[in-house]
Amino acid sequence: NIRMPRSFTQLEDKIREIIKKRVSRGKIDVSIYITSQTDDDLEVIINEPVCHKSIQGLRYIAEKFKLKDDLALSHILSIGDAFSIHKKAGDLDAIMDIIETALNEALDSLIEMRIKEGNMLREDILNKLSLLNEIVLEIEKRSYLVVDEYKKKLEARLKLLLPDVSIDPSRIAQEVVIYADKCAIDEELTRLKSHISQIITISESKEPSGRKLDFLMQEMNREANTIGSKANDSMITNYVVELKTEIEKIREQVQNIE
Repeated sequence: NIRMPRSFTQLEDKIREIIKKRVSRGKIDVSIYITSQTDDDLEVIINEPVCHKSIQGLRYIAEKFKLKDDLALSHILSIGDAFSIHKKAGDLDAIMDIIETALNEALDSLIEMRIKEGNMLREDILNKLSLLNEIVLEIEKRSYLVVDEYKKKLEARLKLLLPDVSIDPSRIAQEVVIYADKCAIDEELTRLKSHISQIITISESKEPSGRKLDFLMQEMNREANTIGSKANDSMITNYVVELKTEIEKIREQVQNIE
């Protein structure tokens, strides 16, 4: 978003190109003010049609209402748009050189600040990823026990409801297999670990990576939701809540990364 005197708006495309070469993501506000030590670059533009019509109108009023015609220059000057003062465009190439120098100095300062902030963000995100990885490992450990616990609960419930009936072990095994298939989260856990690894790799890159990271955070959130809906276990559900909380924290940080 560039704000600058209208007489220099034809330089706007060049200014945009300079910025785009150094900043690939984000909203940039640029305000350019041009001052001069002399008045040689000023010009007065008189709006003759406005002045002419205004004088006609004032004299008509004087004649209509039998007023003294004391029309003076001060009356004309009080009319809006009667004249305006503008800066001449001058030597645009010379002016562009000055703008480019100032613009690059501003971009240098901006980039230096962003690098410092980026290093802090990177450290914070890596710490959060380490916590995410720990949560994923805990979910993985718990997922191995879920099926065994279901089998034990199923057997105990059948003995309670049908104490005098002999239950076919193969039938119980079949039910356990069906349950295990419904609550299997191996693929989701594998993808989560893969996403964490990708983010760590991207954090070492010098290339702009904000959009890639934003996409990966969306994918991680999707995997967490799937785990929560499939696991059917209170402990895993609690882990998923922690997982999503940390993912959201990282996602917010990623919005500040180029």
